[in-house]
Amino acid sequence: MTVLKISKHLLTIILVTSVMMMFYGCNSDGKSDLTFFDKDLDYTPLEVTDRFIFEEMFNPAMSGFRSINGKIYVPEAAGDEAAIHILNIVEEDGSLVYEKGIGSRGEGPGEFLEINDIIATDSLIYIYDGNQLKMVSYDPTSRDLASYDDIHLRTTGRPANIYSFTNEQFIGIGLFFGSRFITMDSNGETISVYGDLIEFNQDFSRRDIALGWRSIGTVHPDEPYVYLFSVNADFIEKYDRDGNLIKRIQGVENPEPNMEVRNEWPFNVGNVSYVSVDSDENYIFGLYSGQLWDDEGLSGNIIHKFDWDLNLVDAYKLDQRFNQITIDGNGNLYTFGETDEGIEFYVYELF
Repeated sequence: MTVLKISKHLLTIILVTSVMMMFYGCNSDGKSDLTFFDKDLDYTPLEVTDRFIFEEMFNPAMSGFRSINGKIYVPEAAGDEAAIHILNIVEEDGSLVYEKGIGSRGEGPGEFLEINDIIATDSLIYIYDGNQLKMVSYDPTSRDLASYDDIHLRTTGRPANIYSFTNEQFIGIGLFFGSRFITMDSNGETISVYGDLIEFNQDFSRRDIALGWRSIGTVHPDEPYVYLFSVNADFIEKYDRDGNLIKRIQGVENPEPNMEVRNEWPFNVGNVSYVSVDSDENYIFGLYSGQLWDDEGLSGNIIHKFDWDLNLVDAYKLDQRFNQITIDGNGNLYTFGETDEGIEFYVYELF
């Protein structure tokens, strides 16, 4: 009888310990495996340090907002005067000065319908039109926009972000049938596809799975690494140049896209995760939402700051919600929003 009681007691301890380990996600070192997604973070509050209104801008687009070499490129969504606006960043204080507008709307060479990204290379800047799946070159030295020889992309999906990579190649991050990201040559031809799409719903088509796993991201400035941030799940990945997965961070509460089909298209019924990502030489900055799509899901006021090994270095909370951010490399974050006076551009000092 004594032996039986001891065995039951030991069994109870083992079961309770196992449940606690499963619940708290302890690893072999006794540390919690819960990611920062599922923890209460100590946010550094940030307030606007400067603001600007430019009468030349009508309706800035919700993508393609980039800081490159002391200038900010702002795509226009609907204006007739220019397709892209260029702002100069004053080095002394980070303030903004309007420089010029370039390009026009249209479907011809050097014309744009929907600008999704601005791509920096060693010499030229490329303007990516996701609607027409093409890139148009701009020479920041001569300030000339190419009016011929558009680079037309041939892919199995649609990139949201494009980056210059190694050996005259480009990396495409966005949504693709059966993969997470692609490499393209300088002519827009797909070279390779990398990463697998996790099937989160057996009833979904390949198109719906791809749309669910839509990602934005960045690349390492010196090493051949690619970083993917999911829009519809708390899900971050780091890959090497050969498509090998180096690291994955996955939340517990929102680990995969929570989608349902509405009017024949997949719709996110869970929380939106990252809505904008940018980086400088040292860090990656992700604008995080954490809200339902219908409740300002496509905007955020949380900034997650990572090192290049995807360790969370800091977390900031902005005093307003925004759709896009860009970083100038000098500790300043830029964004914009609509006010009664017009489109207002904001500066935040991160450090």
